[in-house]
Amino acid sequence: MKRIRKLKKGLILIFWASVSIKSWTLELDTETEKTFVEEVTVIGQKISRSRQDTLESVSVFDSDSLEMNSKADNFFDILEQAANVTRNGSFDFSIRGIAGNGPTGANNGANTIGFFIDGVNQNSRGTQAGSVSLWDVEQVEILRGAQSTTAGRNSLAGAFILKTKDPEFEHGGRIKASYGDYNTYQTAIAQTGGITEKLAFRLSVDRQHSDKFSENSVLNQSDYDRETNTTSRAKLLYEFSADTSLLFTVNDSNFRDYGDDTVQGDPFDRQSNWDYPATWFTDTRNYALKFAAKISEAWLFSAITAHSDAVFDRDSDPDGALGEAVLVQDTLDENWSQEFLFNYDGTKTQAVVGAYFAGGSLKDTFSTQNALLDLDGAGPLPGVFLNFGSESTEKFDTAAIFYNADYALSDKWTFISGLRIDHEKRKNAINSSGERLTSTGNPVFDAGIDEQISGSGESTGNDSFTNVLPKLGIDYRWSEHLATGVLVQRGYRPGGVSVNVTRSIARAYDAEFTTNYEFSMRANWLDNSLTVNTTLFYTDWQDQQVNIEGPLGNFDDYIVNAAESSVQGVELEARYTRDRWTFYTSIGLVKTEFDQFEINTAELFDDNSPLTESVFSGNEFGAARDTTFAAGLLYQNSTGLFASVNINHASDAYSNSFNTLKLDEFTLMNAKLGYGHERWSAYIVVNNLFDEDYVAERYTGPNGIDTDAVVGDPRLVSINLETHW
Repeated sequence: MKRIRKLKKGLILIFWASVSIKSWTLELDTETEKTFVEEVTVIGQKISRSRQDTLESVSVFDSDSLEMNSKADNFFDILEQAANVTRNGSFDFSIRGIAGNGPTGANNGANTIGFFIDGVNQNSRGTQAGSVSLWDVEQVEILRGAQSTTAGRNSLAGAFILKTKDPEFEHGGRIKASYGDYNTYQTAIAQTGGITEKLAFRLSVDRQHSDKFSENSVLNQSDYDRETNTTSRAKLLYEFSADTSLLFTVNDSNFRDYGDDTVQGDPFDRQSNWDYPATWFTDTRNYALKFAAKISEAWLFSAITAHSDAVFDRDSDPDGALGEAVLVQDTLDENWSQEFLFNYDGTKTQAVVGAYFAGGSLKDTFSTQNALLDLDGAGPLPGVFLNFGSESTEKFDTAAIFYNADYALSDKWTFISGLRIDHEKRKNAINSSGERLTSTGNPVFDAGIDEQISGSGESTGNDSFTNVLPKLGIDYRWSEHLATGVLVQRGYRPGGVSVNVTRSIARAYDAEFTTNYEFSMRANWLDNSLTVNTTLFYTDWQDQQVNIEGPLGNFDDYIVNAAESSVQGVELEARYTRDRWTFYTSIGLVKTEFDQFEINTAELFDDNSPLTESVFSGNEFGAARDTTFAAGLLYQNSTGLFASVNINHASDAYSNSFNTLKLDEFTLMNAKLGYGHERWSAYIVVNNLFDEDYVAERYTGPNGIDTDAVVGDPRLVSINLETHW
């Protein structure tokens, strides 16, 4: 009830803020100098619309706002500036309280948040903190709410769209170099130009490194958690004519993550006691080929062929205990897609009609030696050490047809509709074996463990399903400055086959669905120098996929459809530009809740596990921060002086769905001050200006008792130099 009251108060606050802003704008002196804000175009929904004509809730960062931002080297740097968007430690993020791998970590198959770079869908390893560079990026879009009608299987909660800069026929380039605390540095270069009258290129390379912020006294390493990322991109653009072109893109990322970002004991001492020099290496390569041709004055045809492969190699300590335990993991994730789009731009209608085909495979092998199996809850029995090996494979194929259309019923009314029919097939297989190395001292427990882990052989699972995903909406334009709209659409994440590595068992689970209701208001005043956008939303979630852990540790789990949930809230974003000043702010409020959650773990795991019914009912989602706030101020002087400052706040949250582990609230301030000449600029950036300590991720440690934590970054000061030609 307390959170409901907070949500109601927030809605009232935003309503009166909107009214006050409108009243204030009407009272301003019309003779005062105003500055027009150039309208950005939203491309993520495959119909090009201005931000103010986009009914869905979206945040857009164009290249100018990225360059002026206090900190925008990596994708994770800008997350908290968008309403109801937060990072979850180092490997995940949330939109409207929904994590990318689901509220309970059900991360088999598709994600809940799509992540697309130049039209290529990225896997979760390729989007972890530090691995996505914003160097030479043209635009970033954060689409909140289900995008399933256009994006399909990966976008139940929303989508991130990154568009990098295309080749130009006029030669030009940029270089950047920076250095800061904790041996943090960046070197980057970009160059574009024409090769012939019809062929142009663009090349960019970005290398970022940091020793990071935790120390390891066991291994005597002050840079135990260091990381390096190198991103290289090449583009070729061939223009057959003014209306026909072919664009080829190769994007390569090599992310080298050492050690482990978890710390033990007092988290703000930033000390890790892990006894193994772990490595987590991810290599991701994307290929994209886009052909575009204007068929007529109203019709545009495009075909996008994409392929991505990601190789993940892990060599680490699986249990964090003193000893010789080692886990070696190798993962190969390959995906391809082919999309055909027909865009129509007529007098009354804007529409896209498309067909989509995709497939992929995931092969995951790992082995552990001397790994500790903690028997928490088994009384005084000691843990046992195991050797274990597993190989699992996953394959999927999907095909879809879809359309989205905006039809102007009159000058004021626009009818919005969409539909996607999606069919998917999925196959999983698992082959594992293990042996117990030590005894619990109880023959009955020893026999039970042996029975569950020592079996070998292959288990397979297959599933296929067809989904229909409609979207309906209506938009009403009160005047050229104000529009409101209502939208209802269905979101989904496909079902699949859950693989229990420990037991070498595969089980099918069904697709999950959401029904999303949104009411939006978009306004612009003062000759478009002030924009205010507000969205109220409610999501009903059925057949929710949840991850259930058994008694044999982290890999003893299944994904099942066991929950019904709801998500509701509001977000407001505003931006005002006057003379050389720009002010922006965002407010997000969200309430998440498991309305119903029932599962019988004794039946699921076929053992003596305690009966679990409605264990999460009434709980919040893990990592769901119910309040976010951001505000920023940018200034550019005609003499070349520029400055920016922003403040980002996120409320506390629970780290897990049991609502037993708590994450800290935080308020961070970042600042940037510099001078720009015609061909160069120099500036200082300070992140976390007041050096605030906060825990960004927390979970039960490998021994089942201690709590490991991931701590937010401390204050970091860097000096930056850039030149362009």
